[in-house]
Amino acid sequence: MLTRQDNSEYAVVRADNYGWGDCYGACTPSGGQADWGAWLKAMDEAMVTVSVTNNGGSIDVKCIMVGNDGNTYYQDYIGISPTDGNDVYFRFTVDGSHLIFE
Repeated sequence: MLTRQDNSEYAVVRADNYGWGDCYGACTPSGGQADWGAWLKAMDEAMVTVSVTNNGGSIDVKCIMVGNDGNTYYQDYIGISPTDGNDVYFRFTVDGSHLIFE
């Protein structure tokens, strides 16, 4: 979730090529999961790396997920905009799962 300091949303992005919010429509999502059931099963205890790049007026979010099946999955959201580069916060949210930070 990309927000301002006051918690108002720029955009919310998910690992399964879905998102929403005022600034989401301008971005270019890539990746996507061709076989939802297999991908969802592979995400149990997956190792995920997320990078968030603040470009000043836009934000890029890139995810690399290594599933328990040994496969690597990618999901990017490039050009989430317009954003105020001086007022950007990234927050993790989960639904029916938990996060472990290492």
